[in-house]
Amino acid sequence: MKACASRVKACFRNSATPRLQKNEVFMKVRASIKKRNADCKIVRRKGHLYVINKKEPKMKMRQG
Repeated sequence: MKACASRVKACFRNSATPRLQKNEVFMKVRASIKKRNADCKIVRRKGHLYVINKKEPKMKMRQG
């Protein structure tokens, strides 16, 4: 995971548009969040609400 983050940072530093690998998934930021299936969990971290899903990483969301 840390290697992916450093690659993304390097892409942002070197160009205006990041070049991403197929397996890299970013988090959606929404005004309201809810569970999309039974595997989703809602957690509160650092004053934000997050939806995390270990089986389907593309369902990651953050409120606010």
